[in-house]
Amino acid sequence: MGRQGRSHVPRLSIVIPCLGAATDFDDTLVSVLQNRPDDCEVLVVHVQPYDDPYGLQNEVRFVRVNGRPTLVQLMNAGLSAASGDIVHMLGCRMIAVEGWADAAVERFADSRVAALTPLIVDAVHGQITAAGVRYSMTGSRKIVGRGIELKNIRRVENLKSTGPTIEAGFFRRDVLEALGGWQESLGVAADIDLAISLAALELKTIHPLDVMLHEKSAAPRLGGFAHGRSLERLFCRHAGRRRTLPVLLHSLSVALDFTLRIPKGDALTMLIGRAVGLFHSGTQLKYAEHIAEARTLLEAAEPSTLSLESVREEQEEVEASRPRRRAA
Repeated sequence: MGRQGRSHVPRLSIVIPCLGAATDFDDTLVSVLQNRPDDCEVLVVHVQPYDDPYGLQNEVRFVRVNGRPTLVQLMNAGLSAASGDIVHMLGCRMIAVEGWADAAVERFADSRVAALTPLIVDAVHGQITAAGVRYSMTGSRKIVGRGIELKNIRRVENLKSTGPTIEAGFFRRDVLEALGGWQESLGVAADIDLAISLAALELKTIHPLDVMLHEKSAAPRLGGFAHGRSLERLFCRHAGRRRTLPVLLHSLSVALDFTLRIPKGDALTMLIGRAVGLFHSGTQLKYAEHIAEARTLLEAAEPSTLSLESVREEQEEVEASRPRRRAA
């Protein structure tokens, strides 16, 4: 389903991608419908058949993707179907709470903000399960804030991430489209790749503490092969192969990951995934070209949409006005 023919463009599109059955997204969808803001649309992007037993077709758009898509492919399908200026990806393990989306949308009044990282918490134990992702010196994807208690205000306020996790984030749709969405070849590591790309475009990702989601179940553990392939592709795309220190640190990280996975039985498949990732990865040059193309698209966008040129002009106007304010 495309965006053509839609008379009203909502401010926010809430996209729930689901690889499993309807029972997997039921709780998430109910929480969204109970707490959604006024000017939004809700989309469920699913794989398995769904006959809408509750008659939600007037409140929810159900977008079915055939075949055997990955989670990232479902996310990109949701992006293609979304109409809102802001797109909120919301995984099936998440529970929306009152005011969560309003608090997020307000932050996008700043035209320099391209993404927002919500705080994902285990409400039962009062702990953070994810406050975004970051790219480590070893070329790995790291979950930020896992296990920190919410009452530890100082530690929570000092958390720093590169961007939202693959399961929950808010984004400007035009920026996502300029980047071509999430990189499907990177699997779960597509989230950190996108975060790095936004930074390369000199756009802001913010991490407010009042945008919160509850987690209804623990994140599934990634299999060895998928884990290894995704992370090796990520490393080749961003760290390169000719810089000594990143390669050394990355090698040590792979060795440690292999050791930790031996008791779990997937150490060998992880290494095989790493090897496959090496032979089917992008390069830093291709990535640089990708960013340059996205920059060109954003700068050529209509004035009503976010572009790097408009951001720079806005910053220049602010800087130019400061002396006048002091003089006054």
